[in-house]
This record gives sequence, structure tokens and C-alpha cells, in this order.
Amino acid sequence: MKTNFIIMGCLFFSPLALAGQDTLHYADFINEMYKESDMIKAKALELESELLRAKQTDLYFMPKVSAESKYKSDASRGDITDSKITASSLIFSTTIVDRFKEKNSRIHSAELSLLKEKESLYKSLVENLIGIKYYNNLEVKAT
Repeated sequence: MKTNFIIMGCLFFSPLALAGQDTLHYADFINEMYKESDMIKAKALELESELLRAKQTDLYFMPKVSAESKYKSDASRGDITDSKITASSLIFSTTIVDRFKEKNSRIHSAELSLLKEKESLYKSLVENLIGIKYYNNLEVKAT
């Protein structure tokens, strides 16, 4: 009885028992690997920070508009509403165009850095898979 229990336990936890479960497709595995990689997470955060800096640059050089309204009560003239609208903008210079080019270059650089890291991780995975395949072939020939 004890041996039957041990055999059943081994069969239950064996890889053959897990073979019936859904397998992860290669593309899903690669995407999962990208999600779990710390370096790719860091590069994605760098890209996000560059996009936020770009938004700051856009907002800094946009014209500013402000509106103000004050309600005044005067006994001699009655109720008065004093309204003001002001608009201000930076004077155009050639450095503004350079700032936008720099912003776009930084975003592009961060995107390329992220793609390079993904490519490096993918290359490492493929090299490891090839190495494992050759090792298995050598092991089969050795036996």
C-alpha cells in the first residue's frame, strides 16, 4: 500500500502529469520575459521620464493665458465686476527650435535604448537555447 502511494505521488508530480496543461507559446514567453526583465523595466522608465520632460518643454514654451475677475461693491456706483485677461509668451529665438529638436532626440534615444536592450535579451536567450540544443545532442551521442 505504501509503495502504491509513493508511485502515485511520483506520477502525480512528474513532468508527464504537467504535459497535459496549456503550454506557453514562444511569443508569449518572449513577452513575459520582457515584462520580468529589470533592465527593460529600467529602460521603459527612462523612456517615460523623457516623455514627461518633453511635455514640460512643450508646456514651458506655450503661451500663457490667465483670467482674473473681481467683484466689487461700491455704494456710489453699485456692484462692479472688474475682469482682466492677460496673455504672455516668450519672445521667439532660435534656441526654442533647438530645444524642441533636443527633446525629440532624447525621446528617440530612449526608444532606441529600450529596443537595444530588448534585442540584447533576445540574443542572449537564443544563444542559450542553441547552447542547450548542442549540449543535448552531445549528451545523446555520449550515451
